[in-house]
Amino acid sequence: MKKIFIHHPIYRIICPPIFGTVIYILILLIHNELPALYEYFFSQEVLICVGLSFLVNESLRLLVKILDKYIPWEGNLELRIISQLCFGVGLAILISNTTIAAYFKYIIGFSTNSTELITFNIIYSISSIFYNLSYFSIILLHRKNLEKLNKETLLKEKIDFKIQQFKNTINPGFFYSSLETLIGLVHEDSDFAEEYIDHLASLYRYSLEKKQDELSKLEKELELIEHLIFLLKARYDKNLNFRFNWETLIPGKQMVPGTLQRLVEQIVTENIISKRQPLNILCYLEDDYLILQNKFNERLQPYSSREKFQELEKAYAFYSDQPIIQVKAQKESFIKVPLLQPL
Repeated sequence: MKKIFIHHPIYRIICPPIFGTVIYILILLIHNELPALYEYFFSQEVLICVGLSFLVNESLRLLVKILDKYIPWEGNLELRIISQLCFGVGLAILISNTTIAAYFKYIIGFSTNSTELITFNIIYSISSIFYNLSYFSIILLHRKNLEKLNKETLLKEKIDFKIQQFKNTINPGFFYSSLETLIGLVHEDSDFAEEYIDHLASLYRYSLEKKQDELSKLEKELELIEHLIFLLKARYDKNLNFRFNWETLIPGKQMVPGTLQRLVEQIVTENIISKRQPLNILCYLEDDYLILQNKFNERLQPYSSREKFQELEKAYAFYSDQPIIQVKAQKESFIKVPLLQPL
């Protein structure tokens, strides 16, 4: 936030003379001496009111700085408001009493009248309250506007993510390779090619149906992987396997749509898959995480998947404080995905 008005040099210079003059006129009005305003306008009393206004304003400003340090706005809001109002009134009374008493004793030469002290104390107490209320209004208005801006920013990021999510779900590389496999199957085995088309259609139908959904059930994501593995097996045959124990499934858990599809595609693309080096992907649940585990057999030309993984991390940051974790150690690769609660 830009510098608040009470800390601005122009405000600190201009406000006390104006405020002190107004208070002086108010005191004359209270004591029914307003007709003598012209005669006494440039008297010491005006300067005392101006000086007193300056001292009160600067003391209240210093109080704000101290409370910003020890009772910040991000903490207990009620405590901050009550503390600032009470300390502000106390400071105004203390400064008013001390200044007026010193003026009458050392300048005028006699003791102060209790009525005059009460008048000054009441006026400057009320002024400190209005000073703090104006400060509170600016701060609270700024906080409200900041919350609205944050919500708008979050909404924009969410929309951008949904667009990116949809683009990533329909993987053009996988789509074209599936079509190439299908072309070969049509000539070799028409029945299997028809079944292949059914699985391919189910995979992309799910992607299109879920493009408007924020989250998807875990069981639906696992069913989607069955379609994906069938399509991949047409290329890799028995050299690719995906295992999940359905008996361990936790009902009600959810994921960002397309998470498992993207991660399995990433694992397949990163690893060499052959008859001698089959790829076995083990999927299991552990402590509110879904874990994908496989032996890591990196290709000669490494596949860069960090950018897509970061997009997935950003997606889960919207819904969970738990991050997606990827670890590669001793030829084993682990990807831990936090399971989400329904919105």
